[in-house]
Amino acid sequence: LSPDGTKVAVFIFDQENDIWIWDLTRETLTRLTFDPGVDGRMPVWTPDGRRLAYTRNDLGDIFQVAADGSAPPESLLVIPGRQLADAWSPDGRTLFYHENNAATTRNDIMYVSLDSARARHVFLQTQADEFGPAVSPDGRWVAYTSDESSRAEVYVRSFPEPGGKVQVSLDGGAEARWSKDGRELFYRNGDRMLAAAVQTRPTFSVVRRTELFRGLFGANQYHAQYDVMPDARHFVMTQGPAASSDLIVVLHWFDQLRGAARPGSR
Repeated sequence: LSPDGTKVAVFIFDQENDIWIWDLTRETLTRLTFDPGVDGRMPVWTPDGRRLAYTRNDLGDIFQVAADGSAPPESLLVIPGRQLADAWSPDGRTLFYHENNAATTRNDIMYVSLDSARARHVFLQTQADEFGPAVSPDGRWVAYTSDESSRAEVYVRSFPEPGGKVQVSLDGGAEARWSKDGRELFYRNGDRMLAAAVQTRPTFSVVRRTELFRGLFGANQYHAQYDVMPDARHFVMTQGPAASSDLIVVLHWFDQLRGAARPGSR
């Protein structure tokens, strides 16, 4: 969702997989990227709503593009390996992403400063999988998913100063998203959507956890497949094709089966 909640950026799988913008007010769908043979995935709005970062080819580089299509895409991070854009800091000067180092530390959370040097920094790198970072509205906390306990759970760490972690989910969780006021942290566990009421000052703590609803919606623990409206009471979800409720009757099926059998078979 755009920061003002009026537009949705999506990546659509078609002959050319690109990023499109759905305008909720005008109900129009407009193609944003035109990269023949290059997939555009994982769009992430800047806090001012003027640009989107996205990943090219899923296993490739991170680019950004003007949200109104007024300028061609430009590169943000072009390095060997697999990088996936995840979240901006509130000031729009830092982009969090996760990179895959399968041979050594698996998925690690990194960030790049959008200054002239485009310096890369490690946020979290261990022998576990860490991915899906989401930055709090005040920029002081980063929620993320890790499987350090042998299953995916949501944790929070301070930023930019290093600090200890606080576990948010209790029995599994992923796809963390903050409310606009920073007082709630949403996450998913299977078909369950949960909300953790949190305090962020002077330190981070979880006040309570509440299950909001259940539903069979699209999921991807590495990159959230939903978003939260500014009112923190409505959600945008991805949903697959509904299962057919048609009853199909096949007539004379035994005759067809017998006709297909080979001579001498039973």
